[in-house]
Amino acid sequence: MSTKQTALDRKARRALMLVGGMLLLIVALALWSYIARVLEQHTPAGLASVDERLVVIDKRSVIIQPEDLGGMMIDWLNSGDEKSLSFEFGSQSFEVRSAAPSNLTKTRASQVAGLAKARPDLTVDILEPAYSSSSADRKLADERAEGFRDALVSSGVNGSQITIRDESPDLPFAKSPYLAVLLAKGRRSSEQN
Repeated sequence: MSTKQTALDRKARRALMLVGGMLLLIVALALWSYIARVLEQHTPAGLASVDERLVVIDKRSVIIQPEDLGGMMIDWLNSGDEKSLSFEFGSQSFEVRSAAPSNLTKTRASQVAGLAKARPDLTVDILEPAYSSSSADRKLADERAEGFRDALVSSGVNGSQITIRDESPDLPFAKSPYLAVLLAKGRRSSEQN
């Protein structure tokens, strides 16, 4: 075998390896893109979102930081004109696939209980997702709602102030898989919708 032929064979092998490597890279990128798309389609809305950023006051949406919600609830309670305030729990509000509340949810229960005890005409609607992907998800939402209600009652809130119900489609969180809370002054919040 001549030196020229050996050099050509090496160049041909390198070229084939380069082409093969590029083809493998293209296939790997296409597979990665496909998997990411499938996971995105099967992930519940808002799963990666930060908890409780959207707050609705009398049908006016406000984006806040979660740590500011407690202060916003107090300001809302002290306002004369604003009748309702709602917020949604998020992906970090409960332990994964469990009804066990996170520390954030325990804080929210304490804050909501303080408002409800300070104002006996305040109603608290715990809103379950209107749509559940399975009976297990529905059962989990029921357990979480009952747990939040129990936490409010054990904090001294009158049980007649609290209702658990499904979200109505006109509410801003209706397509979300998470619980929401609707606070209303003066009359039963379900009468306002």
